[in-house]
Amino acid sequence: MALSGIRRDAPATVITGTAGIGKTALAVHWAHQVAAHYPDGQLYLDLRGHATDPALTASEALSLLLQSLGVPGERIPLDLNLQMGLYRSVLANRRVLVVLDNVLDVAHVRPLLPSGHDCHALVTSRDTLTGLVVREGAARISLDILPAAESLELLSVQLGRDRVDAELGGAEELAELCAHLPLALRIAAANLAARPAQSLAGTVAELGGTDLLARLQVVGDPESAVAAAFDLSYRSLSVETQRLFRLLGVIPGPEASREAAAVLLGRELSAPVLELDELLAAHLLSEPILGRYRSHDLLALYAKQLADTEPQETREPALHRLLSWYLLSLDAANRIIMPNGWVLFPDEFPLTGSPQTFSGPHDAQAWLAAEHANLITAAIHVSEYGPAPFAWHLAHALRANFDAHRSAGGALAANQAGLRAAEARDHPLGRGMCHMCFGFIAMDIGDLDAALEEFNSAKIQFDRIGFARGLAAAWNDSAEVCTRSGRIVEALHHASTALTFHTDYAPSRAVHHANLAEIFRIQGNYTASQRHAQEALALAAGNGNPQTAAVAKLGLPLDRGHLETGI
Repeated sequence: MALSGIRRDAPATVITGTAGIGKTALAVHWAHQVAAHYPDGQLYLDLRGHATDPALTASEALSLLLQSLGVPGERIPLDLNLQMGLYRSVLANRRVLVVLDNVLDVAHVRPLLPSGHDCHALVTSRDTLTGLVVREGAARISLDILPAAESLELLSVQLGRDRVDAELGGAEELAELCAHLPLALRIAAANLAARPAQSLAGTVAELGGTDLLARLQVVGDPESAVAAAFDLSYRSLSVETQRLFRLLGVIPGPEASREAAAVLLGRELSAPVLELDELLAAHLLSEPILGRYRSHDLLALYAKQLADTEPQETREPALHRLLSWYLLSLDAANRIIMPNGWVLFPDEFPLTGSPQTFSGPHDAQAWLAAEHANLITAAIHVSEYGPAPFAWHLAHALRANFDAHRSAGGALAANQAGLRAAEARDHPLGRGMCHMCFGFIAMDIGDLDAALEEFNSAKIQFDRIGFARGLAAAWNDSAEVCTRSGRIVEALHHASTALTFHTDYAPSRAVHHANLAEIFRIQGNYTASQRHAQEALALAAGNGNPQTAAVAKLGLPLDRGHLETGI
């Protein structure tokens, strides 16, 4: 499919992609296929744009190309412009294919492009070389990691189809471990070919249990290693872009937004992050969805290893800024989507920075959906590596988002991680928050007995520290469980108890009164029901939020009923 993008009617074709993606292999393969179309010859030159040796200068490259075209060395001028003129005049009436491999940037290759109408330049680079597309009209092919089927085909070519078919599961795991990157696959296959008694499953176990990047190299040829190829791309970046790439390795999740990149760099959310464009041009990042940036697994691992080399006084504040932004933005989103779903902030340390701003519920929901995997992964990560309080605070802040993503199990995993961290430190607030979240999850799946048990566990933890707002929420949500299960007398007890705890948060008190209004309505006590409905309406009117008012007016469920998702 990639070959279809090569156009002989264009003056040049640019093949771009990240390190190890197979640019040179594709260029050489195509050059062999079209040899008959260029009877006057093919030239190949490695410009060493990304290599351990110094890159060839344009003058050095032209001298070599001219000599390959039969020009004696003594006739080649020293001046670059004169060299370019001679090169183009020699090619003017010839049909020659010029393969210019491993180009650094546009300035590196532009003097080497042939001017003859029947000539064609095939250029490979880790840079996008957009300037050649714009000014010279070059065609461009951007290579990506291989589809799973092509990864297996590459392994079959290297190892033999019988060996791959005999261990198809192991081959699929190996391809996944190699991130479907051709260079990594070839290295793993070459090492396997040298060990015919080794199974593919055994190789997967070996690679998975070690420093993967360190193992993805051919013994005796360190320059062929995957990490070495990444190093060359990284070193070509500007200093500030190198810094951003390292800091992106701090993100626990799979991708970053422009705002997350700004936060990591310590900039304002609205500030431009031009370094992202440089990383895209260098194919160290991709942008599969507008505004969402990610790397394939091996590049992501490489970035994390670079992040680990950052001084602690640099790495930890960057992570704190990111986690603060997550939590502040969750609070901002929850206040729009579910106003009684307020977020608790850590007492242990102050949050820094500003939250994401949202134009309305749709915008907030879109942000939550886009960041969901990052938020879940962050909660799990900090539960193990710290700072631990963010684990239970993130899990708790995500509670209003459980329903939409329950099938993925992410919310459950985050909450389990948060509870483990809180129990390890015997943190009553953290434990209570996570028990509340488990109660919501249990209600979502219809396990009302488990939900009531979780809310009761939350009461015990909140009572240890006299956290009235949490106790009010736990008793109120216990009332909701009892209402759903038809235990109306118990529901009345729980809901009445919830109101005995002082809380000045109007949306919560509005929900408490709305719950009581519903319970009394079920019992047939319409006078009491009306009284509590009026209380709920008054509080909702003072709060000014239409969703809270809707609960008060209708006495009907909002998402998961009259749950006090505020805790």
